[in-house]
Amino acid sequence: MSILTIYPHVYKKLGYGSPAAGVTPHFVGTMLGKAAGLQLNHIPFKGGAKHSRFLPNVPTFAESGFKDVVAKLNAAIQKALKAKPLIEGLEKPSFEVEGQSSAEFNKIVKGELDRWGPVVKASGFSSED
Repeated sequence: MSILTIYPHVYKKLGYGSPAAGVTPHFVGTMLGKAAGLQLNHIPFKGGAKHSRFLPNVPTFAESGFKDVVAKLNAAIQKALKAKPLIEGLEKPSFEVEGQSSAEFNKIVKGELDRWGPVVKASGFSSED
């Protein structure tokens, strides 16, 4: 006997929060609810990368030259992944160490978009939400 059978009325009123509508946690909640046969109520919290009135001089990622940062981080990560202490530390618990270029990472992102696209569509989410 599952908890759903014992308390079905409780699970019709469940909600979950995410940082905003249209982000990965929003769609993970949608998938979880569908897989469990639950109607979960999404509660988006307002927030994002807009300037804060408390920190008006802190630049956004885009204003900070995000692409340059990505290139520098990728180079640093590739270098770190070749360091023997890091490799040994990661391989101890059976992690395989490999790195990828920004182009390879973009291919993974495209695959994720293909994977999550149907989930987003099934959730009824639109960018206007």
